[in-house]
Amino acid sequence: MKILHVIPYQQLYPPQNGGQLRCFHLMDKLSQNNQIDVLVYQHQSIIFKNGYSNPNINFYNVDSFKLKKGVFGLLPQKFETSLRYRWLKKSLKGPADKLLLEFHHVVKNISKQNRYEIIIFEHIGSLSLLSTLKIYQPNAKYILDAHNIDHLLNEEEGKSKQVIENAMKIEYNLHNMVDTFLACSEKDKQILEDINKNKIKGFVVPNGVDISGKPYIKELSDNNTILFCGALNTVANRTGLLWFLEHIWEELKSQIDNIKLKVIGSGHDDDYFKKYKNDSQILFLGRVDNLYNEYKSARLSIVPLTVGSGTRLKILESMAYGLPVVSTSKGAEGVKYPENSILISDKPETFKLNIIELLSNKEVLLEQRDAARIFVKNEFDWSLIANELNNKLVLI
Repeated sequence: MKILHVIPYQQLYPPQNGGQLRCFHLMDKLSQNNQIDVLVYQHQSIIFKNGYSNPNINFYNVDSFKLKKGVFGLLPQKFETSLRYRWLKKSLKGPADKLLLEFHHVVKNISKQNRYEIIIFEHIGSLSLLSTLKIYQPNAKYILDAHNIDHLLNEEEGKSKQVIENAMKIEYNLHNMVDTFLACSEKDKQILEDINKNKIKGFVVPNGVDISGKPYIKELSDNNTILFCGALNTVANRTGLLWFLEHIWEELKSQIDNIKLKVIGSGHDDDYFKKYKNDSQILFLGRVDNLYNEYKSARLSIVPLTVGSGTRLKILESMAYGLPVVSTSKGAEGVKYPENSILISDKPETFKLNIIELLSNKEVLLEQRDAARIFVKNEFDWSLIANELNNKLVLI
């Protein structure tokens, strides 16, 4: 099939967070059976320079075609942007949308040369291009890849009433916008179907891992190092790590000799973590180039999340490497993990005891890591997920 994939990221490759990883692997694996054009901000030359090329994928960015401003180009920038947006939308309402302004001419130009059978939008924000694409690609099937239930996530993160209402307006009206949607979990799928009064049906496409790129760690480190991996500029990761530090960390230090915590991910310079910077047993590493080495140097990983939705790539990634996981139920939400593959608790005391058990009981640790690797390999390899998705796309 001929597919257009709308991925509104400044960077797609190399992927550096959960959202980018999901988009990249869906795109990459689907390209094995389909020809894909991708709308993305990152220039194709940069993607190639970073080491990725694929004969079945063409990348288009805002500079792929020259923007002809016409009469609007005679106006000051502020007025040009505002008026051009309203002309494109045929409406006087709302603030100018950046994605539509920057990619409208790209959509118009690629549509002169291509007819797409499937158009996939990543995140609800990319749906600002929907009305334009329906003009130029009237016969395509339209699909939203919903990474989260955004209006609920925005509520949890304390976003403004306007932001929450904007997300609700889209998510409650998906049945009028797209033909179907992808959800990361059965729970998310059910929520979106319910709020649309079952006028649209979606299907679950869980997050996964690239097993071929995640070598199993043959021997775990003997040191008492635990790993937290996640960008701290997101509310879910930040609040989760703070919950762990405030309610569990000090007792762990008093009960486990030489314990260390490695924190991987951007955003650690925020004032939220200022008081922990002087703790010699916490290492804030920021982004790292080689995650494998960090997983290899640790004994287990923690996912102490208290908000958010979807499935957690950080759990699946850790399992793929063979690093045992201690998580909250929110962190492990969306996947029916085998009981022997992960330890889960929402109470600080039990969460702490789970960590202690893995650090002190090698038999339990080995059983958990082996079971986790087998589970992820058999259920969550991106190749398996994409093959199943491709079979469903044919039937839409």
